[in-house]
Amino acid sequence: MPLFSFIVRYALEAFATILPKNHAFPTERYTPEKLAH
Repeated sequence: MPLFSFIVRYALEAFATILPKNHAFPTERYTPEKLAH
């Protein structure tokens, strides 16, 4: 379901923005720096 995938992506990006960089998302894709740019 596209909607489900959208929600999952949104949630991951939101958590990556809230949580510290190496707390739960050590990957380069989900980081506040990447989302800011």
